[in-house]
Amino acid sequence: MATSTPVDTGTGTSSPMKITVNGVSQHQASKKKAVDLREKFAEEMIGYWGGAMDPLEFLRTQLVVGEPVPKKFTADFKTVLKGAKVENDMYEPFIDAVNNANVLTEDFDLRNTSNSSEAVTKQRPDVSLFRTTSAPEEGPLSSQESAPDDDTASQASSELTALSDELSSHDIDVDVDNGVASQTRSSDSNHSEYLEQDTGKARGQDASSSEWKWHKLELWIEFKLHESADGFRKDYDNIQDLCLDHMESYAAKETRGQLASYAAKQLAHQHRRFIISILVTGKFARFILFDRGGAQVTRHFDYTKKPHILAEFFWRYARTSDHHRGYDLTAPLATPAEQEALETAATNFKNDTSKRKLPGLETALDSRFPCYKLSVKGIPLDSETQLPETRHYIVRSPFWHPASPCGRATRAYVALDVASKELVFLKDYWRPTDGRPSEAEVYAELNAANVPHLPHVLLAGDVVDQDDRDVDVPQSTTSDLFLEPVQNKLFKSPGIRQYRHHRVVQTLLYPLKSAKNSRELVKAIHNATECVVAASKVEWLHRDVSGMNVMLDEDGEGVLNDWDHAMKSSIERTPAYSRTGTWQFMSIQLGRNPYKAHDVFDDVESCLWVFLHAAIHFFESNASYSTLDMFDHSEEGRHATYGSFTKGGNAKRNYLFDDQENYVKFSSTALHKAVSEAAALVRYYHLTLTGGDFREHLPSAQQLLIWDPSQPPVPGSRTPLLRHLAQMLERNDWPASDTVSDIFPRVRETVLTKDNDKDKSARVGSTITSQSLPMQSLKEVLDERNRVAAASDRRRRKRSAEGEEDNEPGTGDSGTDKRRRTLTGSKASVATRRGTGSRSTDVEPEGPAQASGSRETGAAREQASLLRRSTRKRSTVNVVQQPH
Repeated sequence: MATSTPVDTGTGTSSPMKITVNGVSQHQASKKKAVDLREKFAEEMIGYWGGAMDPLEFLRTQLVVGEPVPKKFTADFKTVLKGAKVENDMYEPFIDAVNNANVLTEDFDLRNTSNSSEAVTKQRPDVSLFRTTSAPEEGPLSSQESAPDDDTASQASSELTALSDELSSHDIDVDVDNGVASQTRSSDSNHSEYLEQDTGKARGQDASSSEWKWHKLELWIEFKLHESADGFRKDYDNIQDLCLDHMESYAAKETRGQLASYAAKQLAHQHRRFIISILVTGKFARFILFDRGGAQVTRHFDYTKKPHILAEFFWRYARTSDHHRGYDLTAPLATPAEQEALETAATNFKNDTSKRKLPGLETALDSRFPCYKLSVKGIPLDSETQLPETRHYIVRSPFWHPASPCGRATRAYVALDVASKELVFLKDYWRPTDGRPSEAEVYAELNAANVPHLPHVLLAGDVVDQDDRDVDVPQSTTSDLFLEPVQNKLFKSPGIRQYRHHRVVQTLLYPLKSAKNSRELVKAIHNATECVVAASKVEWLHRDVSGMNVMLDEDGEGVLNDWDHAMKSSIERTPAYSRTGTWQFMSIQLGRNPYKAHDVFDDVESCLWVFLHAAIHFFESNASYSTLDMFDHSEEGRHATYGSFTKGGNAKRNYLFDDQENYVKFSSTALHKAVSEAAALVRYYHLTLTGGDFREHLPSAQQLLIWDPSQPPVPGSRTPLLRHLAQMLERNDWPASDTVSDIFPRVRETVLTKDNDKDKSARVGSTITSQSLPMQSLKEVLDERNRVAAASDRRRRKRSAEGEEDNEPGTGDSGTDKRRRTLTGSKASVATRRGTGSRSTDVEPEGPAQASGSRETGAAREQASLLRRSTRKRSTVNVVQQPH
């Protein structure tokens, strides 16, 4: 019987995959300390630093003021380095020099924050500029915001300017970067309005740490005692041939990573279009502007010889508008009445026993964060006129703060619709403007094509500002515009591109952890897979199926959310410098080949990894933390010209190609059957990709993954994925309520390393004895897994050789001789690839020593194993044979 033509396996080229801190941190099993993340930030930002603009030109274009700039400033910064033996010695003289120059207005104050941790993130920039009067968000009103009455405005202002309790002069501060506690004298003891005690401390008690909050911070300054710690090049004549950040010393990488980490935190905790910071290295300084498109870096200048540049910077910054300081004017502070309305609505929702419980609701109402009123402009779903209109929503803290400085920076909120008084879901992010449609347009087209299991979108549209002529202008990043190579011989790094601010309002959705039982999880995966397949028939690919966007609605039906990465498969476009996604759920082929074009099979396979990941976290099994390493495993490679890319996938492949008795075993028989058979179908698909005798079955394997009930049956004895999941849902042995709290919450890597002799199941009180590897560090787990695999493979070879000698007499070759030729050919192939510059690590581990040094299973072992399996199974009905 004829079947539909399968989609190609994606052998074309696409943007190289690049892991970001944000792309892995949400689902990673282990948490890293801030100092350990700096290297990751430095790698992530390769290709996203642009410049180097003249510092005075930077001031004139970015910090626009409406009054004449003084022709002369009385400023002297020579004392900053005088007698400085350590970096800390520079802070106070710098602050004094700025204050003595009389360039700041009374609305701003420069403070030493090196001894005072930020309240939530515990980050500690060296020196920071604070607003002393009103909230930065309480600036001029935009076209999307109506002015509050005088009483409301007064209340908002008084709330903002409330001073914290006075701190004692001695505070204990935890150095997050170094992991040590030190007793330090706070230089801010006389200016406690910038610092806040831990909640629950009574007035007069010693605070355990002095704190401040990101939303009150204007900008930060990073100091390095020595010029050699500068993270950027100074030979500007070669800027067109080399990236600005081509500085490979450890100190330079450390500096760039630290800058990026602070920028990520500030942008995540404020509603900003961009932020500006200062880097001081010895007697030199630079200005840096971060937005979601990249970073603009100025040329370095000697501030001891040209003090007027620094003086003019602070003079302009204190007098320019909130708009030119980078604030999003469509996100002012909410009034106390609006804040109370949000809290009341959330409390009523939480107490309503008829409603599904929403995990993370407390996070969304975290009192450590201020409330904002966000404006969304678009055509509402219930509009009778089909004309754009603006609606307002009260939000507080997102479920997750974006962890990277550049990119989409998605923030998801529980929001209160000011008009309807209903709780809704609001997504705020930045979308690339490289010709792809907005998410609002994607949903419109998918809904028109009757694609099932989509979110219920109420309102969506780009965020707009008004220009000088009162014309709506989309809110976009500007780094790409200011850093055009033709302008002042600036170098625009290849990763920098334009992003546009976008907001989407939907009815409430619930994460997979809210599933009442394992059957609801299976239903969610079934629906997500069905959505992916249906979308592919109208040429849409989701391209980021993950554990955060396969969700449940109020009725427990699965919904595939977040189509902001979606693209038309039929439209050819120029690949971007890199692409990002949620690494843990990426397909094996995308991981192994960073340049592979994305196809529907990648999306379907991601549904499996979401299925397995959620099942391990929220349902009893014999899994341990080491099981989760298959999701996190990755390797960094170098981009041919500019930066790095990420590859991996072999840890997931090893899991699939292990004997099925080694799969994770779930307590629920129905769940175990659902997961293991879905994994077997994906395994069969990858088996056909290896070539040889299995290549002829590739069309059948593809159809098994993307079959839907409207198609003819797939020939063979295997059940297609969607039919399998549907049949599983019909079983009557599903537990009524078997969901548990997260069995594997994120923990520090040091905890995993120290817990070598303890199994996770024992520590969390699981009733199932783990059959997985003991608790180990990530590297130890991979080494041990390879050693076990190598030993197991040797035993299988021996059994296979005996079987081949018995089953194939008179062929003139023993099984051992055949295997030797196969392995020799594979090694020759590996050697050939290496001779052409390949970075392949797929070399067969021949013993424990070699196995421990390998991070991926050898291709030769894999091919030999597949050959043996095919020999054993070829006479059975389990291998699909195409009818003749």
